[in-house]
Amino acid sequence: MDHVGQTIKGKSQYILLDEQKVVYDKVFAEARDGFHDSQKKVLIIKGGPGTGKSVIAVNLMSDLLLKGYNAQYATGSKAFTETLRNVIGRRGSVQFKYFNSYMQAQPNEIDVLICDEAHRIRKTSNNRFTPQSRRSNVAQVEELLQSAKVAVFFIDDHQVVRPDEIGSVDYITNYAQKQNCKIYEEELEAQFRCSGSDGFINWVNNTLGIKRTANIIWDQTNEDFEFKIFDSPFSLEEAILKKEQQGYSARLTAGFCWEWSERLTPSNTLANDVVIGDFKKVFLSIQLLHINSLNKAITSVDSPLNTSERAMSPFSNALTLSMS
Repeated sequence: MDHVGQTIKGKSQYILLDEQKVVYDKVFAEARDGFHDSQKKVLIIKGGPGTGKSVIAVNLMSDLLLKGYNAQYATGSKAFTETLRNVIGRRGSVQFKYFNSYMQAQPNEIDVLICDEAHRIRKTSNNRFTPQSRRSNVAQVEELLQSAKVAVFFIDDHQVVRPDEIGSVDYITNYAQKQNCKIYEEELEAQFRCSGSDGFINWVNNTLGIKRTANIIWDQTNEDFEFKIFDSPFSLEEAILKKEQQGYSARLTAGFCWEWSERLTPSNTLANDVVIGDFKKVFLSIQLLHINSLNKAITSVDSPLNTSERAMSPFSNALTLSMS
């Protein structure tokens, strides 16, 4: 536990800023005090993209472990969880779980369970690999609540990735009330992406119909951001290539709605995941796997892709995956 706490404390990317510090202090106090309470406590921290939910969650995990509490960190994302495990190393990876890791957990066996990206909670923890003997009709959120004395949920109702992800503030609150939990809510408002431009974020939310805001019209004279609609993906790629040639970092991304090949084809060729007319691209991870297999003189690949593989030039006929 000390190893995990000290490792996180040594990373500059986990430093708290401004409003994040205020919310963290409140959440840490509630989590610490809730451990000694006979009544379960549920903390729900709401916040949009870039508000620092995960930074607070990781710091909360670190400090609780250093204080001697059995704290665990769970998410519904394989890429995110594996990245954190790699950062911490093998010694501390046991503290980082998935939402479906608690099917067999005993009541209150965890002091504080930190659930990041709680909007990715599913109806149950069953999946295609779950043996029939272990399948259960218990709701996944109920398993999470039962396993911990204190459950902390970091959530954004607008960031659901897959159709079977049903986590929301109302959904969690409903189950917490059924279990007679004390419920504490906090909301993060200041965001630290897009150069801190709330105007840009509000305009995107309004334009995409995520929520109504006052930023109906985008005024590029007052904000240092570019927004353009292109007639074809070819012209989009050409424009981004020019930016890269000018010294900017650049990526061509595609949404999560596209098919994403997990293996090479039987003939050891790359599948074009994104096809728009004559425009054809593969996702970056499948290309990386192909290159690695060639380097190792492997003619076939039997294992699924590692979704954390993200490197090399963005325009070698490959697309990165966008989950925004």
